[in-house]
Amino acid sequence: MPVKIHGKDYVTVAERLQMFHEKFKDNKKSIITEIIQFKDGIVVVKAVVKVDEEVYVGHAYEDIGSSKINESSSLENAETSALGRSLKFCLGMDTTEAIASADELVNALSKQANGVTNIAPKAQTDFSNDKWRDNPIGFKSGKNEGKSYREVDDDTLIWIINQCKVESWKEKAIKEMQLRQDGQQASVSKEEVDDLFNTNEGDQDAK
Repeated sequence: MPVKIHGKDYVTVAERLQMFHEKFKDNKKSIITEIIQFKDGIVVVKAVVKVDEEVYVGHAYEDIGSSKINESSSLENAETSALGRSLKFCLGMDTTEAIASADELVNALSKQANGVTNIAPKAQTDFSNDKWRDNPIGFKSGKNEGKSYREVDDDTLIWIINQCKVESWKEKAIKEMQLRQDGQQASVSKEEVDDLFNTNEGDQDAK
């Protein structure tokens, strides 16, 4: 069943996969994942879902060792995220509107909880007031053009935290996510993280 985070329902990758097989049980279909990069401290995975002649592609990026999960299973984590995104593109409105899966959101929040931000050690933003939340992020096109951190959805914040290379954007996205989490009194416990990734102290395989 969907996982409720920040008051919204997020579907896990496992549920999207089940929906995929149920919806296209009579179609010719395939799922292929490819490692784009697995060196220099990062892993990038591409997932391709094909139904008949239609092709849907998803990508995911992880920093190796950036969280407890990524210390041993960064490749599996990236593969799961990439698959979840490609399945969302394939299933369309048959799932929630969010492109990010529950797995991706919990991964981003887990990085926050562990103090892993991948930003410059010294903060460059004045967080003593909320003015920064209403400044345009800097997107030059697309649905987020001209939008501020306060206005963008959780999917966009997750993308910035996990994949954006602009450190100042990432710094503010993490702070915005923390503020939303605190404001709604929502938190993800270690047990919830472990449940989503099927991890526990005796099993470090997050696949």
